[in-house]
Amino acid sequence: MEEIKYIEPAALHDEMLALRN
Repeated sequence: MEEIKYIEPAALHDEMLALRN
């Protein structure tokens, strides 16, 4: 489950970048 926690922030950053674009 720890690995998923590391992936979560990465996905959130991708979503935020997509929204900014």
